[in-house]
Amino acid sequence: MTKSISISGRIAEEDYNYLMEYNLSGKVTASEKLRYICNFFRQYHQNQTNFDECNSELYRKLEPFIRNLKNIEYNENMHSEIIGAIIQVLPEMMATLIISRAPEKNEKNIEYLINIEKRMFDLTMSLFESILRMGLTSKAPTYNSLLFEKNFETVVELVDLIKNKN
Repeated sequence: MTKSISISGRIAEEDYNYLMEYNLSGKVTASEKLRYICNFFRQYHQNQTNFDECNSELYRKLEPFIRNLKNIEYNENMHSEIIGAIIQVLPEMMATLIISRAPEKNEKNIEYLINIEKRMFDLTMSLFESILRMGLTSKAPTYNSLLFEKNFETVVELVDLIKNKN
């Protein structure tokens, strides 16, 4: 077990009252809550340097939304593959940006920028391709069945312009 160190300090009454009213994973006393907050703060900052930990933390932050969404989808007998694809890619994109640190030497700045741009582009294109594939079937896997019909005309026009440019 980790050695505990006693500390003493003063905080605003408003902060104390908020801390004592806030539910922190079953922690009851001010000491328990302060230990929890310190541990959370340390892990939060440590997770900003490791991709896997950062990605997992971001996904954990989405879990309440995902649980609520799944419950509503179940009750309404609906599902959106688009939302699922975005939920899958978004934390990875954010984690990549969060852990990416600019190089300390200026001569590597261009390489750094090119690598970040490529990674974001690859993830974006992967998401875009997944969404386009969803529009291939006669019944789109979305909440709104007209979603693809309303928006694909612009995509087709953009693709034609890109093809004609080359």
